[in-house]
Amino acid sequence: MQREIPIDQQKLLKKTEIEVRRHQEEYDHLKHKDDYLEEYWEARRSLKHARRRHLYMTGFEEMYPDRYYEKRNRRVRKWERELGQIIGETFAVKSAVDFGCALGSYLEGIRDAGAEKVLGFEKAESAIKFAPDAIRPFLKQADLGESIDCGKWDCAMSIEVAEHIPEEYADIFVENLIFAAERLIIFTASQRSSHRHINPQLPEYWIGKFVTRGCSYSNELTQKLRKAWKDGGCNRFYLIFNLMVFLAQDEKLIRKEPVLINNNTDICL
Repeated sequence: MQREIPIDQQKLLKKTEIEVRRHQEEYDHLKHKDDYLEEYWEARRSLKHARRRHLYMTGFEEMYPDRYYEKRNRRVRKWERELGQIIGETFAVKSAVDFGCALGSYLEGIRDAGAEKVLGFEKAESAIKFAPDAIRPFLKQADLGESIDCGKWDCAMSIEVAEHIPEEYADIFVENLIFAAERLIIFTASQRSSHRHINPQLPEYWIGKFVTRGCSYSNELTQKLRKAWKDGGCNRFYLIFNLMVFLAQDEKLIRKEPVLINNNTDICL
C-alpha cells in the first residue's frame, strides 16, 4: 500500500486562516439576528473548530501547556496504567507502539503485563517531560500528522488522540498505525465536540478508513477488551464505548475506493 502524500503545511495554514476569517464574519453577521438562532449556533460551532485547527498549527504548546500534563500525571496516570496492563494481559501483547502516548501510562501497564518492547510517540514535549523516569526513555517526540516509520510491532495503539488532530492529517495518522501493526490495532476516538477536539467523528468514519486500507474490524476482540476493562473496574465509559479493535492489514483486503460504513448491528457499537 502506498502512503498518503505529505500535507503542505503552509497551504493548510493559509486555508485555515481563511476559514477562521470566513466563520468569524458569518458569526458576527448572525449573532444579533434573533430569527436565525439555529444558524447562529452552527456558525459559532464552526468558528470554534476553525480556531482550534489554527491554534493546533500555530500554538500547540498553548493548547497543551505544562499544567495540562502535570494534572494528567496526578489524575489519570494510575488508571491508564491499569487499563494498559489489561490490554497486555487480554491479548498477550509482546510489543507495543502508542501514537499519541502522552505520559506513556498505557505503555507502562503493557510492560507490567510482560511486553518485551514498547515505544511511544507524542507531539507535545511537555508530556514527555512529565512522564515517569522508568518509561521516559521509550518515548519520542514526533508530529503525529506526518509519516512515522518505526518498524513492526505486535500491537499498535492510539487512545483518545485522533479527535485532537485536524482532519487533513487523519489518513496519515491512521496509516502510521496500520504500517506499525503486525497483529492488532487498538484504537479509540471521541465523537464529542470538546475544548481540544478538532476532528470528532463517529466510529464508522474511523472504521471506514481502516477497512479501506486492508484492516479488519473485529467485533469479537472489541467486545472482549470492553468486558475486560469493565471487569477491571474501568468507569471511563466513553473509553469503553469508543473502543475499536482491528486485525492488522491484509494486502488482499485493500480497497481501491473508500469504504462507507453505516451504523448498523453488524458493527455492534
